[in-house]
Amino acid sequence: MAFKENLRRLRHDKGFTQRELAVACGLRSASISEMERDGGDPKMSTVVKLMKGLECSADALLKDIGETGLEDIMKIMLERAQQLPDREKGIVIDVIDTYCISNGLNELVDQGWRKFAIVTKDSRRDKKILDEVEGK
Repeated sequence: MAFKENLRRLRHDKGFTQRELAVACGLRSASISEMERDGGDPKMSTVVKLMKGLECSADALLKDIGETGLEDIMKIMLERAQQLPDREKGIVIDVIDTYCISNGLNELVDQGWRKFAIVTKDSRRDKKILDEVEGK
């Protein structure tokens, strides 16, 4: 049961219609519809295509949230947050940092922002290089 619900949730999270997801995964629209309706037992190759199209892990697609531990839930939530634009990632980090500060975990805050600054700097550098290559 978890598979069909996770598939539908992940598709909605990405803002895909069934047809758009099918194109992104190289599957037929009818296959997406059938999987969301019946769940079934998809082939491994289908799961891999869905993971690529949805940019998610096998856990996010296959695990039953009701049977998932906190570590797995955090992992799934972080995967979802990684799809956000940098500005929104900063907001998520700010919320986590505020929580850590309120619980006396300041050293985690310093590490979190340092890592975010590195990621942001790297993505800006990569964009600049790409723009130069494309002649922008």
